[in-house]
Amino acid sequence: MCARKALIQNPRYALALRTLAASLARQGRDDEAAAALRKNLDIEPGLTLTTPRARLMFMDEGHWTRYAQDLRAAGLPE
Repeated sequence: MCARKALIQNPRYALALRTLAASLARQGRDDEAAAALRKNLDIEPGLTLTTPRARLMFMDEGHWTRYAQDLRAAGLPE
């Protein structure tokens, strides 16, 4: 998984933590997804789905919908 490789280089890489959390949630690995998201929230306290949506406004709507669903499943609030 690319996110894990990125986190070896920089354990505080927030985008990689969010990607890992979403990927783990998609696989049904809820505890691991929640743990990755908690690490992300330590770096970006107060993060909600609004922030990554604004940063990723170029993302195809279908991809965003799946990504947001997985981030919600990992525990990211609206």
